[in-house]
Amino acid sequence: MAVLGDLASDAKRDSDLVRAACVLDKQERAQGVMELATGELLVIRDANAGADARGFATEKLVAASQRLEGLVEQARECVGDKTPEQSDDVTRNEVDESPTIPIPDPTVGGGAGGGKPPGMPPPVDDGMPPSVGSPSL
Repeated sequence: MAVLGDLASDAKRDSDLVRAACVLDKQERAQGVMELATGELLVIRDANAGADARGFATEKLVAASQRLEGLVEQARECVGDKTPEQSDDVTRNEVDESPTIPIPDPTVGGGAGGGKPPGMPPPVDDGMPPSVGSPSL
C-alpha cells in the first residue's frame, strides 16, 4: 500500500491526468483488497475459529497478497516505471538442457550395460601391405 501511495502522490504531481487516474484506480482497488484481508486476519487471530476456517483464511490472504502485487505492477505500468524488480536481478547459473553424453560409457562398447564390443574387428587383407608400418615389427 505504501508503494501505491508513493506512486499516487507522484502521479498527482504530474500534469498527466490519465496516468494519475490509472494509479488512483489501482490504489482504490488495493484498498478493497486490504479490507478483505483485514477480515481474514481477524479470523486467523480468533481463538474460537476452527482449523479449517484458519486454513481457508490463510489461503485468502495469500491470494490477496498476490492480487496486491499485481495491482502494484499495474500501477507502475500506468506511470511508465519499468525498473526491474529485485527478483529479476537474480543471476542464474543453471542450465536447462538435457545431457548430450549417454549415461553408459561408450568406450566400453556393447549395449546399454557395457560389456564386450559388438562383433570382431574387420579381417585384415593379406594381399595388401599395410600403409603404415608397426614400430614393434
